[in-house]
Amino acid sequence: MMMNGNPMMMNPQYPVNSFIGNSVPFPANNFANVTPVPSEPVNNLIRVTGIDGAKAYQMQPNSTVALFDSSEDLLYVKSTDGAGFPTIRTFSFSPIEQQEVAPTNDYISREEFEEFKKEIKQYGKQSIQQSKSKPKLTE
Repeated sequence: MMMNGNPMMMNPQYPVNSFIGNSVPFPANNFANVTPVPSEPVNNLIRVTGIDGAKAYQMQPNSTVALFDSSEDLLYVKSTDGAGFPTIRTFSFSPIEQQEVAPTNDYISREEFEEFKKEIKQYGKQSIQQSKSKPKLTE
């Protein structure tokens, strides 16, 4: 067998010609008889029953987890130090009411706009008429 640094060629378990022919160098498909599991929505919330459930929840050292009380609107943040001693902080949460923003009257009506437009045109005509007159040069 020729050695060129290819691990597939150096290992006799995987002959070079096996990729070309019908033989498969890997074990047979053992997943043929497995029925697919229907996908269910994943619920990543960890629910506990009160502070006692939060205290009983086992954790690795140097880790933090959010635990939700199943009966009240409470959140327990449990963290452990390097020795595995836990600390639990309790938070209360409640829904926030969406407040309607009152519309402001920062806009003018169509009538007010037309009136303002006329004033601007009138002011423009006055300044144009004045600029048409030739200024007198005084020496």
